[in-house]
Order: sequence, then C-alpha cells, then structure tokens
Amino acid sequence: MGALMIGPWVKVCGFTRPEDVTAAVEVGVDLLGLNFAPESPRRIDLEQGAELTRAVRMAARGRSGKSPIRTVAVMVNPTEEEVRAIIKAIDPDILQFHGEETSEFCRQFEHPFMKAFRLATPEDARPIPDYLEPPSMGFLIDAWVKGAHGGTGQTLSHETARVALQHRRGFLAGGLTPLNAYEIIRALHPFGVDVASGVEIEPGIKDRLLMQRFVTAAGAACQD
Repeated sequence: MGALMIGPWVKVCGFTRPEDVTAAVEVGVDLLGLNFAPESPRRIDLEQGAELTRAVRMAARGRSGKSPIRTVAVMVNPTEEEVRAIIKAIDPDILQFHGEETSEFCRQFEHPFMKAFRLATPEDARPIPDYLEPPSMGFLIDAWVKGAHGGTGQTLSHETARVALQHRRGFLAGGLTPLNAYEIIRALHPFGVDVASGVEIEPGIKDRLLMQRFVTAAGAACQD
C-alpha cells in the first residue's frame, strides 16, 4: 500500500439542520458552510446560524486529536453592515465572499476569508492573486452559471481548473459527488474540495452516508 499523503480539506456547504451538522463532524468534514445569500435555497438567518454554530462546536468536542472544525459564513455581495452582523452573531472561522466583492472589501474586516470565483474560461482566473494577501486563507473556484452563485451542481472544465489551481490554497467546487470526487482530485490536486448538492437529499438537507462516502473518496485520492 502506498504512503498516505495529506488529503484535501473537505468543505460541505449549505447546512440548515443541526442534525446534519453533527453528522458532518462525525464523518470527518473539515469545513462547514453556512449560507446567508438571500437568493440561495440553502439560505439561513442569523438565529439559525447561531444555532448551527453551537451544534458544530458541541459536536467538535468529540473530535479530539483531529484537525479543528471550521465554520464558513457564505455571502454574496453583502454590505459592510451585514458582514459585521454575521461576525458578531456567529463568529465564523472564515468568511466566504461569493459575489463581485473587491479585494479591499474582503480584507477590511481583518478576519480570515476566502474569495469564490465563478469561472467560464481560464482567463477568468486572472484576478485570483489579488485576493491572496492576508488575512486570506485561500480561494474557491466554481463553474460559471448565469444568474447563480454556486450550488448548481455544474462541473468546471479541467483546463480552467488547472489554471486557477496553480495558485496556492485553492478549493475546487462544482458538480462534485462521492462518485466522481476520487478521479477529479487525482487529476487536479486541489488544496480543498467543496460540495453541496452532491451530498444532499434536497437543497439544505444533507445525507450522512453521502457525506461519509465523499470524505472517504477524498482521502483515498491522496494515496500514491
């Protein structure tokens, strides 16, 4: 058996129920995304966000010896006031900006963040370096779909993904499932992977077995 390499971070996005949060932590998910984008079918409010964050922290107590669980607040073109309200209400580990936010806007909160980029062609990856200065902890790439900001299940071309993932700490999203994660990770070697619809029964309702299979596939992809 080949030596086990450090696997990609696994991020599951769009939680709406505490029981799904608990299941995600138990099966080994590293980052849990809470979606505050108004147009998303997985949208939650601040009260729900606080409840889910408490569930994450409670479940994480039983994960001693493993990497810490990180919560990610996902937003699309928020105002400064909306971002500060989310930080105050749930104190997420990471802010994820999934709209047309400038790098200056993202950095002003002095809070770890990642910027998401919707890519149609390799040229669309050109702005990525502008968003990698501290306190950035990385970036995310997803397929461009007209009128949508992620969670569509559409895949990104390998050509485009390879160009973007030349930069460090890139998360790959878009059409990932437990069935294709192994091959895609082996081909593209992302720092992390992000999944929503690929582990759901319906938008916002996660399937424990699908999450477990996804985590297993991601880990297996990192064996020589």
